[in-house]
Amino acid sequence: MIGRAGKHGKAITFLTADDIGVYYDLKQCLLESPISSCPPELANHEAARAKPGQIPSKKRQDETLYLK
Repeated sequence: MIGRAGKHGKAITFLTADDIGVYYDLKQCLLESPISSCPPELANHEAARAKPGQIPSKKRQDETLYLK
């Protein structure tokens, strides 16, 4: 990866529970990047599933149907 001033290397970001508000946006950026990868710990984290303040939609398999 080429970074600042044409230098090559890795970028490391440390996240804590205090950073939960950026998990979703960071995940989206990493998934859209052609050269970056999203670590499974972030990809599967509950806070990275929906943008903060939004109610995530339930999957059909999570619903229980009751018929009369």
